[in-house]
Formats: sequence, C-alpha cells, structure tokens
Amino acid sequence: MAHPGRRFVALTFDDGPDPTWTPQLLDVLAEYHLHATFFVIGSAAARYPGIIKRMIREGHSVQNHTHSHAWLTRYSSAAAAEQIARGRRDIAAAGGVAPRCLRPPFGAISARIRAVAADEHQEVVMWDVDPQDWRYPSSGYLAAHVLRYTSGGDIVLLHDGAGPAATRSLPAIIDGLRDRGLEFTSICG
Repeated sequence: MAHPGRRFVALTFDDGPDPTWTPQLLDVLAEYHLHATFFVIGSAAARYPGIIKRMIREGHSVQNHTHSHAWLTRYSSAAAAEQIARGRRDIAAAGGVAPRCLRPPFGAISARIRAVAADEHQEVVMWDVDPQDWRYPSSGYLAAHVLRYTSGGDIVLLHDGAGPAATRSLPAIIDGLRDRGLEFTSICG
C-alpha cells in the first residue's frame, strides 16, 4: 500500500506540472531537502518534459493524474482506461519512468474505476488531508489547516497547478510538522 509509515507524512501535489508554479515549489522542496510525490496530468507532462525530468532528477515520485484531468467516474470503462493509459504513457515519455500509482482527478473513484486502474497496473492513491488550496489561496489558512489535521501516516493533498498558495504555505507546513517530530517521505516511488 502507498501510505507512509506512522512517523512519516507524504506531501503530494496534483494538477501540474505548471511552468510558473512547479519550479518554485521544487525550489522550496530542494531548500528543505525533501522529496514529495507529484500526480501530474499527462498532457501537461508532454508539454513540459523538462519539469518532469527535474522532478525525477531531484528524487521526487512522479505519478499519474490521467491524460487530461478526466472525471473518470463519468467515463465508460474503456474511455477511463484510455485516460489512465495515455497519462501513464505521456509521463513515461516525458521523464523516462512509468508511474505505478494513479490519483483520480476530483477524487472521483468507484469500484469500477478501481478495477479499471488495476487492469492498467495502477494503484489508486487518495489522501487524508485536503486544505483545498485551489479554493482558499491564503497561505496562513493552508498551513494552519494542514498542521491542525495532519498526523503521522497521512497523505496531504496540495496543488502545484493552481497558483502560488501551496508554495507560499510550504515552509510553515514543513517547519510545523517537523516541530511535531514528523518526517517526510514520497510514495509510489
């Protein structure tokens, strides 16, 4: 299973890569010597392969968020399988490493989509803590939410494709969780 151990927290980032925000986020992670997991959109990976290569070179885990950020439960099984497979191919072509995990966009999951993902050799990974950084852009709010609701073993959902909020809140999140004795890990690597 992709969950981190009890003393670890996994920071995960969806919806990238974004040519503006993702490099800034990678800079913060490098400053703190942390590895994270990025669930990237395949079509964006194809547009920005240099960012994908940087993620991999710096030790981050790069995983599948479908080809076009598809709401998989609204698709037929065949169309969902194509979204998953195409995203995996896009990411592998961009970075040279095929993802083994899938995070369904919007958290839209069902038993049928889990079966489709399994048929495509993708482990479904959800999250435990979601401060909705795409909706609430205040870095103070985001950090407070993550610090209040995160404990060891949790997977935190943030976004690198939705503006500067995640990047701006990240130092306070990292420092606050470290102050509580938690360590960081990537998943699905």
